[in-house]
Parts: sequence; C-alpha cells; structure tokens
Amino acid sequence: MRDELMQNGYCHLKGVDGPSFEQFITGLGAVILRTAVTVRPESRALVMSDKALDLHTDHQEARFIAWHCIRQTDHGGTSLVLDVGEVFDLLPEADRQRLAQIRFMAHRVFDGDPDEHPLLSQVNGHRRFYYAPFLVHSRHRAEPVLVKFRQLVREATPVMIDLEAGDVLVVDNHRMLHGRTAIFGSKDRQLDRCWIK
Repeated sequence: MRDELMQNGYCHLKGVDGPSFEQFITGLGAVILRTAVTVRPESRALVMSDKALDLHTDHQEARFIAWHCIRQTDHGGTSLVLDVGEVFDLLPEADRQRLAQIRFMAHRVFDGDPDEHPLLSQVNGHRRFYYAPFLVHSRHRAEPVLVKFRQLVREATPVMIDLEAGDVLVVDNHRMLHGRTAIFGSKDRQLDRCWIK
C-alpha cells in the first residue's frame, strides 16, 4: 500500500475497519490534526459545506492526508485527485520559474504557521507543491502565468473516486491536488480526515 502511495501519489483501499485505519496512518507518520468531516451548513469552513471543492492542497506541514469513509451521501461527494506536477511540467521553463515564485496565503492552523507559502519549494531534492486557488495572495491573482496554470488545472482530468463506507483514500499532499464534487441527496456523509506529518 505504501509502495502504491509512493508510486502514484495516492492509494485507495476498500473494507478497512477502524483499528486497521489507525494502524495504517500510524505507519505513515505523526497525525497533526484530525477532523470529522460532515455537512454542516452553518459552518464557515469550506470542507464542511455541501459545495464542490476546487482542486487544492491542504496545510503545508501535512505530507499525507488520509480519509476514512464512515458513511457516504447517496448522491455526489465524489473525491477528485490530480498529480499537480504533471500539470506544472506542461508549462515552458520560464513559466515554471515564474510560477514557482507565486505565493499563497498559508493555512493558519498551528502556532508559528507562516503568513504565506510559495507554490513550489524544494525539500531534500524533492518538489513540494502548495496550491489553494481560494488562498492566492492578492498581489498575484492577475499574474498571467497563474491564470494559465489555473486553466490547465481546470482542463485536466482528475481521478474520480466514489468512496463507500469502510474505504480509505490517502494522498501525498505535497504532490497531489484533491477536491470533490458537490454533495447532494441525503448529505449524511462523514469522513475521518487526518493530516499526517
């Protein structure tokens, strides 16, 4: 399973019970945040809405994100996964260099979190992407290279995964974008989401 995650940037497991999920995520690293993701219209958090979520990454310190599906709505809520590096590499070298300097407002969750984060950084020789279109810094919103990149992301075809109760989805948050379609039907949907460092 870990080999699949490293090779593809994500893995999808079926029929995973609670204890097995705990064992799996512990093997990936330290859980830095755990959230019960449900539909709560009164919440200001996008993740708790019933709206579609654009492809994005989560908190910059989370290497992996794991979701354990507890229950699923009867219509919608399809998970989307896209390798952002493949889209980035479609651009000419000059555009890639400029795009790497684009900064986004950081997810401010923990003490000491920075105010902003670059779209691309290098850590131990590996690329580390951070992309949240709803958090792009105001000074970069009209950058032609970012407009072009956002269009490429919108035109790309993500992997679509309909999670069922007992399914687990894990993504490499430094490599893969994730999102979801709008949630309809019963909206009785709950995912146990873990950020793993």
